[in-house]
Amino acid sequence: MNLEGILVDLVPLNKNFRDLEHKWRNSLAGWWASGGEHHIMTRDQLARQLQGWAEAKESGHANGVPFGVQLKDGTPIGGMSINFIMPVHRLAMLGAKIGESDYWGGGYGTD
Repeated sequence: MNLEGILVDLVPLNKNFRDLEHKWRNSLAGWWASGGEHHIMTRDQLARQLQGWAEAKESGHANGVPFGVQLKDGTPIGGMSINFIMPVHRLAMLGAKIGESDYWGGGYGTD
């Protein structure tokens, strides 16, 4: 299922996004997305982290819903997620990262 915007669509994560995640996490986009923490991550570390998340999802213990952010032509430019979901408090956090700096300031994250 895709959520369609004017400039971008939110889509299920796929290999196209996973292949770019290492670049995005280790760039200035990763710093902005983390609120100022910038931990350089190897491809192996990222693979282990993603594997852990996949295992948590399969066991029903993942607490978040990730999406890929792509242009209308299908070009991946970032990611978005709903995290730290606390139903009893009706609370969750929304995270957004436009990983491709060419698209910063163009309204893609806002869309």
